[in-house]
Amino acid sequence: MSFTLKDAAAYRVKGASKATLGFDVMDYGQETYEFGNTSQDARHFDKYVLKVLEEKAETLSELFNQAS
Repeated sequence: MSFTLKDAAAYRVKGASKATLGFDVMDYGQETYEFGNTSQDARHFDKYVLKVLEEKAETLSELFNQAS
């Protein structure tokens, strides 16, 4: 792999290319998927956020699964 100093500088100062989401798969890209695996339906980096997600699962499911 090779790149010029100009390429590297352009990459470093480029702004965000997508909106910032706190949840995976709502969906702006290929970030890690933390909302489930084969043995657990929901995982998150923060246990407090996970607790809220579990408590509000029904409401959130309706919001996130609406047809666009």
